[in-house]
Amino acid sequence: MSNATVNRVCMKCGQELKLTRGLKINVSCQFCGSCEGTLDKPGYHRFECGLCGQLFILNGNEKVSLFHDAPQCKNKVLSYLGQTSEADPAIKSSADAMRQVICFIRNRGLGDVIMCTAVLPFIKQQYPDSSIWFFCDDDVADILKENPHIDRVLSVNQASKYRGMGRTYDLLEKVENYTENGGINKRNRLERIVQLCDINAPMEDVRPQLYMTDKEQSWYEDVMGGCDKIVALGLDACASFRSWSMDYFKELISLLTKEEVHVVLLSGQKYPEIFGKNIINATGQLNLRELASTLYASDCLVCGDTGLYHISESMSRPSVVLFGAIPPEARVSTYRNVTALYEPGAASCVPCWDKQLGIGTDVYTCRDKGALCMDAIKPSKVFDEVMQILNKKGG
Repeated sequence: MSNATVNRVCMKCGQELKLTRGLKINVSCQFCGSCEGTLDKPGYHRFECGLCGQLFILNGNEKVSLFHDAPQCKNKVLSYLGQTSEADPAIKSSADAMRQVICFIRNRGLGDVIMCTAVLPFIKQQYPDSSIWFFCDDDVADILKENPHIDRVLSVNQASKYRGMGRTYDLLEKVENYTENGGINKRNRLERIVQLCDINAPMEDVRPQLYMTDKEQSWYEDVMGGCDKIVALGLDACASFRSWSMDYFKELISLLTKEEVHVVLLSGQKYPEIFGKNIINATGQLNLRELASTLYASDCLVCGDTGLYHISESMSRPSVVLFGAIPPEARVSTYRNVTALYEPGAASCVPCWDKQLGIGTDVYTCRDKGALCMDAIKPSKVFDEVMQILNKKGG
């Protein structure tokens, strides 16, 4: 038998299972289900856990539990990596390796996850030998790719398996609280994250971060073919009362295209009716990485209080952001590249701090009919702010 294979022999029923180097396989006995067994080749054998990715050693001379017997893991799907020695410098004991893991847990939307990236360099600096695992919702996980401070991205649904392992930053329910009227929701979101993570750094140094490959950075620039002025419009937000009316967007598009500005329309849903000269309708077509590339190539973004402007800020791209239910100081007071438009005098309910989410009995009718605070921000005002940004770039 070569170093490329080894047989696991079940201690309960005696059945053998061939483990081939590089192939992932469930090592529990396929006949009786037992995980107790031996390896039929003496010496030390190297494995990689198929769930958490940790490397570890099993001794072929002893009866062992043939799975990743580490705290909070207990995974039976492994990859065999061949023979090694007990002194293999690339492998620590399973328990030691798991204690070096830092679990960072944050659910909810795109903006919430992007904001959390701001504290990761400081956590890594404080614990330089650690391995940071970021647990988030599956639909936003791709935005964390290429981040040098993150070693693994896992589904937030798996987070319960790893609680108590090493150090954990659990931000699932602590950042906001929609069961009370305002409360911690009235704090600046990024400052709240810094506080919960006990980061000692000036807020001007705490910046959301998104990393892209050279190919991703050039992808949408290549699509646009060197257009001089590009403005991206985020047509909707996660909640309807944070969205600007489509009539206002169409008016803004008309004003911009008359100035030979190229407009890129962005949304997770498809808007098939919006086309015209200098209008690129990319709605319903881009994945998260392509979306980031589009914002990277744009000279300015216009959107409501949604995740798009956090991406633009992470890449130092200008944004004009329309605020209504929540005032801008609770979101962007530390941001360098956001022009916030806000009309607190639009109605007596402004700001309502997201009461339209249905918490309590005082729910405003604009949840269904459109928000007065957003309607008070006129297209001409947005156009003026965008043109100032474009003219500053041109100058």
